[in-house]
Amino acid sequence: KATTEFSSNPSITRLDLLRVLGVEPSDLYPAENKIEVPALVIPREQEQALVKSIIDAGTRPVIIHADGGVGKSIFATRIGTHLPKGSVCVVYDCFGNGEYRTPSNPRHRPRQALIQTANALAGQMYCQPLIPSARAEDPQYFRAFAHRLRQAVASARRDCPESLVCLVFDAADNAEMAASEADDGPSFAK
Repeated sequence: KATTEFSSNPSITRLDLLRVLGVEPSDLYPAENKIEVPALVIPREQEQALVKSIIDAGTRPVIIHADGGVGKSIFATRIGTHLPKGSVCVVYDCFGNGEYRTPSNPRHRPRQALIQTANALAGQMYCQPLIPSARAEDPQYFRAFAHRLRQAVASARRDCPESLVCLVFDAADNAEMAASEADDGPSFAK
């Protein structure tokens, strides 16, 4: 936009930049969180104990399982309210209000899950955005995601050393199911 062709409007917008990179705005957030949180949520007695287990686990993954309909997804949206000051919690919705099996909107592949999660952190200014590329393979997305995660931890702990970055993958079993049905290999969660 430095040429005379653009002299009347030399500004470079977000859309201009994305167009040059070959990315649509929807590619930055390819798997929107569709968990419907009711206006009134009554906290469960177990919430604080479960979050304490998550905090005490350190870097080890914590798997919470229960029968369908007992409130796991709602709990997933509430974890962040119980974390130490300065913490950030991002919930990736593998179920997508039932859309997880839709071929046009996959949620089980590393590309969608890692870009959505990293850009949720980037949108809160914890790390650089993760821009998708048609040429990138899954291992490259995992490496780029790990880099963004390290950035997010450093950023969160800059002001509050006790803060945590908590990533919640809600309904990861649905991601595995979709990957199996699509014959795509393992889901990102595995």
